Amino acid sequence: MACNSIGGSTAVLALVAGMGMSNAYADEAYAKQRMKAMSDSMAMEKTISFGYDTNAEIVTSDHQKLTLANSGTVALKRPDAIRAERDGGFSNVQMIFDGKFDGTDAVQSEMDKAHPTDLTLSYALTADRYAQAMGPLLMVRPRVLGRLDIDTDTKTNRTVPVDLEETMQAVDDYSIELPAGYAVDELPDPVKLDLGFAAYQSTTALEGNKLHYSRTYTVRQVTLPAEKYADLQKLAGVIAADEESRAILKKQ
Repeated sequence: MACNSIGGSTAVLALVAGMGMSNAYADEAYAKQRMKAMSDSMAMEKTISFGYDTNAEIVTSDHQKLTLANSGTVALKRPDAIRAERDGGFSNVQMIFDGKFDGTDAVQSEMDKAHPTDLTLSYALTADRYAQAMGPLLMVRPRVLGRLDIDTDTKTNRTVPVDLEETMQAVDDYSIELPAGYAVDELPDPVKLDLGFAAYQSTTALEGNKLHYSRTYTVRQVTLPAEKYADLQKLAGVIAADEESRAILKKQ
């Protein structure tokens, strides 16, 4: 009797297990089918948009935990347009790309992932009326594309640490071919500022018949103490001034 009871129980358990495995296979197949259907549907969509919310927890040097909340939206229009926004307590970021460079046409574009953590974008551009004419002079902005917006204000009594989001290094390198009949009359002064938590430097030089501009922006610290806010304001001012600097070309 005992053996029959144990054997019967074992048989029932095996049957239940088998039924569970069968259902699992069926559920997996159904999930794959639904996933493919959703993927195919998204692939056919011309526009896709979504919103998101994120939270980042930071522990300060005095062991206080801060939660930094960010939210944003992403809108994609195939084949080449995207708009992304992110709003947070310390910075608001907006990125818009409509398939064209501002006032320019992309002649050549190449993405090169030389290393898993490095991303290099190389491109050649042509731009009509990029320089501003002032009589016999031309005003040219060496910084062709890209802005390093640091969100600061004029307050001096900040009490909350600043979130710089990530450690990073960004390098911009541009060469501008001089128009025929013009020579360099004046170049922007080189910039070099190292504040420990971040550094910025840029140079503009004449190389042959090309105006060469290079800059490097480095962030070494993610969370900046409130007492360093004045240094961040200084950094933001230096970068903004450099981004709007002009080289002066004179007609020969």
